[in-house]
Amino acid sequence: MIRLAGHNSKTKRPMIIIGLSDINVAKMREGNPIHIHADDMGFAGEIIIFNGPTEDDMAKMIKDNFDVGKVIDHRGKKRN
Repeated sequence: MIRLAGHNSKTKRPMIIIGLSDINVAKMREGNPIHIHADDMGFAGEIIIFNGPTEDDMAKMIKDNFDVGKVIDHRGKKRN
């Protein structure tokens, strides 16, 4: 895995770039999420990268495995 933090040279907005190797993807498919402390990259919080068969499956995985209140997908749809 490679990761870096910086700023978009055109928009000046902060960004985080994460590149996953095939090995990283295989581990995720085995049920091992990737956990990154964003503090190490100059941002507050944590980044969790994982995968699942569908968005509904992933929403359930979040609810079952991570301590978050509610899950809202990228379209703003509330999920279980």
